[in-house]
Amino acid sequence: MKRVLICLLMLLLVLSLPAAVSAAGDQTVYGQKVEAPVSAGDTFTYEVSLKGNLGMVVGAVRVTWPVQDLKLNSIQFGSVMPDNGTAPVSSTNKGRFTVVFGSDTAKQNYTGDGVLFTLTFEVLETATAGRKEIALSCPHNADDFLDFDLNNVPTAFESGSVTVTVAGHVHDLVETPAKDSTDTEPGNSAYWTCSGCGLYFSDAEGQNEIEPDSWIIPAQGTTPSDPADPSNPGNPGADSFFEDVKQTDYFYNPVKWAVEKGITSGVSKTLFGPAQNCTRGQVVTFLWIVNGKQDAAKASPFTDVPADAYFAKAVAWAVEQGITAGLSEKEFGPAKTVTRAQFVTMLWVAKGMPAASAASNFTDVPANAYYAKAVAWAFANDITAGKSATSFAPDDPCTRGQIVTFLYNAYK
Repeated sequence: MKRVLICLLMLLLVLSLPAAVSAAGDQTVYGQKVEAPVSAGDTFTYEVSLKGNLGMVVGAVRVTWPVQDLKLNSIQFGSVMPDNGTAPVSSTNKGRFTVVFGSDTAKQNYTGDGVLFTLTFEVLETATAGRKEIALSCPHNADDFLDFDLNNVPTAFESGSVTVTVAGHVHDLVETPAKDSTDTEPGNSAYWTCSGCGLYFSDAEGQNEIEPDSWIIPAQGTTPSDPADPSNPGNPGADSFFEDVKQTDYFYNPVKWAVEKGITSGVSKTLFGPAQNCTRGQVVTFLWIVNGKQDAAKASPFTDVPADAYFAKAVAWAVEQGITAGLSEKEFGPAKTVTRAQFVTMLWVAKGMPAASAASNFTDVPANAYYAKAVAWAFANDITAGKSATSFAPDDPCTRGQIVTFLYNAYK
């Protein structure tokens, strides 16, 4: 009876409130991006974690997955919050499962971060090859998290995924040639698509899988010398927004902030391109703008940085400040993709290389890595939560959504 009453109370409260908006103060529930590919008959674990806990007594998360590919076998709760009567895993969980946690018998306030629960999935024989999303959301289309006073706790969700391979499957790769961007039209780096499983790769051998749209190079006019210029058609301004940026996205407020501050704009009038990878030329420009567009004492020496390029002044400033260096004495590599480790290090140096109070908890960040201190600082200051509770993914490309979120959390 108590459980029914608390669930009804949660439903009444959340129905009276607007949908969640991912803001600087929101807590985030995020799913794991399972790195190792799996195939039919395999089992794998999928962690769902909480970062930035604002204090809760009860909460709920709905998990959905492609039922023709995956079967949910079990659930194990973490140490953040206890189970609150979650229904047992059974054959009736066909692609959807709601996890309820917290206390329905005593109002205990839970404030910790970490793994909320871990799901174990089995890959079915009917599975097809490709990237499978394991989505996270609110069961009632609003935040299902309540604080000690039973007020709504704003919560953002970031879904995870797993890549399924099929025995005997050989990628039939079709190349999309590279195309330079122009002032008004985006370009793309070369990439390959498997016509069978639909996965994308940055190489003709199909060894390096990439995210959709990560190959897009923004139109040069969308990162102009003065992106705040209202005459720039790539800048939608503060009164309009992008079709690919939803209020429930973790980067919603960071994108609005970056556009309003003139740090960046969209890849077109209607798209921001949050999943697109960022280049070295783009990120030093973002850092240069957010730091006041300071002039360097002299131009950079790089032959691949034309004097009239939108990133020319930014490169000269970044090199002079020791934020980054060239790939060689003559090459800066402005079109090269930036990794998460590289950008968090640039950001850390730009902020004066502050010390962190403790090392991060990420198992993929060695203590002697060049980026270890930067990651520890970023984690301690809530600039990033990593890809999971234990993974920072330092070698992954840094996307536009991630870049503006790092900047927002560091400079807002």
